[in-house]
Amino acid sequence: PDLDTYRGLGDAYSLSEDWPKAVDAYTKAVPFAQDGEMEFQRGHILIQEQDQYAEGKTAIRAALAKGGLKREGEAWILLGNAEYETGNEAAAIAAYFTDGLPQDQGHGRVLAQERQALSQSNGTRRVAGIADPVGRPDRAAARAQRACHGVEG
Repeated sequence: PDLDTYRGLGDAYSLSEDWPKAVDAYTKAVPFAQDGEMEFQRGHILIQEQDQYAEGKTAIRAALAKGGLKREGEAWILLGNAEYETGNEAAAIAAYFTDGLPQDQGHGRVLAQERQALSQSNGTRRVAGIADPVGRPDRAAARAQRACHGVEG
């Protein structure tokens, strides 16, 4: 087994929404990866699909530390969501206010807009992607991500 094998398995399990097997495959891919992409994939699933916020935060932090992420802005969004869900709103906001975020796939633009809205509301506005009106951060994040890519709905 190698990186490509485990990544392929993780991708296949993700497509079939078999989240535990996808996480296991990405976990096995981590030692072979030169960048943080496999940890990012693990964290994404753990946070967005399994509500395993503590483990997801650890994975996302490891991905950010290892570097080389194609979607670093999305990693910060996920980290912010997980921080909020575990009761650490200050850390959630800090994730959205991280300096030096890249403008990858529009995520940096969305974060900049949310920073401005938050500062104009004196901190009373919830950041998109942290919570939506029904309290589902995954839906709010998905909405923000669709906006980044110019997709309606």
